[in-house]
This record gives sequence, structure tokens and C-alpha cells, in this order.
Amino acid sequence: NGGNGGNGGNGGNGGNTFTTTTPLPVDGFVDSLPEPSAIEQVKDNCLNSVCTSPRCACNGKTTPPRNMNSSAIPQIVTLTFDDGITDDLVPIYNDLFPGRTNPNGCPISSTFYVSHRFTNYRSVQKLYRDRHEIASHSISHDRSGQWEKEILGQREILRNYARIPSDQMPGFRAPFLEPGGEEQWVVMARNGFKYDSTLIELNTHDPPFPYTFEYRKTTHCQIEPCPQQYSYPDIWEMPVTQWNSHLDGVTDYGMADEYLPTSKEDALLYFRHNFNRHFQTNRAPFNIYLHGVWLLNNAHVLEALKEFMDELLQRPEVYFVTQMQAIEWMKRPQTLANIGALDAWKCNTHIPGPETCSNSEANACVYTDPVTGNPITMTTCAECPPEFPWLGNTDGRVL
Repeated sequence: NGGNGGNGGNGGNGGNTFTTTTPLPVDGFVDSLPEPSAIEQVKDNCLNSVCTSPRCACNGKTTPPRNMNSSAIPQIVTLTFDDGITDDLVPIYNDLFPGRTNPNGCPISSTFYVSHRFTNYRSVQKLYRDRHEIASHSISHDRSGQWEKEILGQREILRNYARIPSDQMPGFRAPFLEPGGEEQWVVMARNGFKYDSTLIELNTHDPPFPYTFEYRKTTHCQIEPCPQQYSYPDIWEMPVTQWNSHLDGVTDYGMADEYLPTSKEDALLYFRHNFNRHFQTNRAPFNIYLHGVWLLNNAHVLEALKEFMDELLQRPEVYFVTQMQAIEWMKRPQTLANIGALDAWKCNTHIPGPETCSNSEANACVYTDPVTGNPITMTTCAECPPEFPWLGNTDGRVL
């Protein structure tokens, strides 16, 4: 049954007794856990001739995999959103995605790094069913230091209340882009996470491509601690490639929303400037990493983003894909002419997990917020648990 989904999921967690048991939801949803991945002795001196796709990519590499010509590859765009998927943000996502398609005819897709408080899990489930990627962004969105409970725990909450199989949520991004060093990567490897997207890469003329952790990271660790002690050959990094100011060409930002454009035209100039830094050089994946609240609070930026997306989608080279789809391309790179051979970018495949319930069928579960003590609502297609799910109690049982 799906009831022991959480038990084996944190295999060999170094003496930490954090385990969960999850009741089988009424619709018979059975979880599917990913396999743990290797933790090995660290290696140095990554050679592009040895470290090749599909298994390996060197950190700091600014040329496409397999020495492909930049002009022949797709320009990947990964649009991601951090934090809770709240009721006030859903209309924005409904504005951005439906009706926009990639050159292969598939709907554009995005990755959502979801933290727990105020998240509507029915909305999360619907985004997942619409072929967006859902990923863990910790439970508390705080500097708790409890990496296992935060990373794995939020994946369990997403599984329990958005009813997404665990192996369909391969990614993690740390709150505040503050990595947890060895502890974070050990938790990810032991629980079968496939990639991280936390580490900022310094602005260079040619932006970096995604890389693996088989070899020791050689580019500067912008925010400590980065993993240095062990090798994690099966974990990829979707780097936080810095955005650059279109005004002075000097100021750099981590996430796109660290700058607030003064007008729609200013926002368009900012977006185009950073896109061209990828498209006109090596076509490394162009990341638009932001928080939905930036668009909610700044209607002119939302309007600019929609116009910019439509502009990009006029180009036959541009594909808006999830972070994991970008990694699948890194593993099995295809030219634009041969993009149909990449199964991970098709949109006719089965989506594991149950269908989303209707709005009227969803349960609005009311609890006391463990942070503020105020009432907090959690909307889900699953049954309401007795307690608000939280660190160390992801199924909300009575403790």
C-alpha cells in the first residue's frame, strides 16, 4: 500500500530517527519513491573529455554538451517560482501559461519550488496535472538547519496533500538561496533527489551550463557552504545564473526579481538584455527565477513578462521547459532539428497520480499556524489531517 511511503524514503539517515507513516488516501493513491543515489569520495580535476553526458558535466563549463554548435541547439528558458502557491497567485499563473506553446506544439512549462504555509495544495495538484514541475522549497522557509525534515518533509507534504508521487518531484531549492553544504546534499542523495537549484554562479561573459557534483565544484562558492567533501555523481545543479543590469551593465542580481523595473518598457529592456546574454553567446539555459508576489505587486512587470514570453515564443529556437526537462536535454542533447527525439519534452505521456478534484470537492482544513498562532487554512483534495502538517509531522497526526 502507499502507507509506508515515508519510511524507506530517508534510508540511512545517520542516526536521525525522523520517519513518517502516511495513511492510504481514499482514492487509493500509491506513492512511488525514487531510488537513493551514490555518495562517494570526492574527485578533483574534472576533464570535459572524461566527464560527458549522460552521466556527467563539469562545473563552470560554458560550451554546449558533446561539443555541439551553439547555433544548432535550442535556447532553453526555465521560468521558476519560489514559495507558497497561494490563492492570490493562482490567477497570475492562469494568465501566464494557458494558450502559450513551444515550437513543438507542447504547452510551455515551469517549475514551482513550493514551501508549505498558505499553500493551496489543490492548486499545486492542478499545476502538476498541467505538466508543470513541483519541487521542494522546505516546509518552514526558515533557517531551521533541519535539512532532512525540511527537504524530505516538504516532498512528503506535497505527496500527501497535492497527491504527487515522490519520484515526480526531483528537485530542491534552499530558502534565500542559502545552501546547506554537505548536510543538504547527503539528504538529497539518500532520498533520491535528482537536482538542486540553489547555487549562484558569478556573472561571466558566457553563462554556465548545468553541471553535476561528481567532481569538486571549482567556481567560486557565492554563499557558503557549498558541497566540497563528497562526490554526488547523480545530482545535477541548475545554477542560479546571475542577472545583469541593463542600465549600467555592472550590477548583478541573483534572482530576476531583485530589481524592480520602473515601467513596463523598463522591464522589457531588462528581460531582453538578459535573454540576449544567453541567446547571442552560447545558448546556455536562460533562467527566469522569481517569486510570484513580484508579479502580483507590480502589474506592469506582469504585463511586460507576458509580452516578453510571447516575443520569445515567436522564435523557433526557444523552449520554455521545466528544470528537470532542461537536465534531460543536458543528458541527451539534441539539435533543434532533432528535438522530437527527446522523450522528456513530449506532452503526450501519462501523468502519474490521481486527477485533481473540483473546487467544490476540495477540503478547506483550518488549523492554528505554528509560526504566528493565527488561524491558517490548507486546501487539499485529500482528507484533512487532525493537525497542521509541520516539521517532523508531515501527515498531521495527533502527537
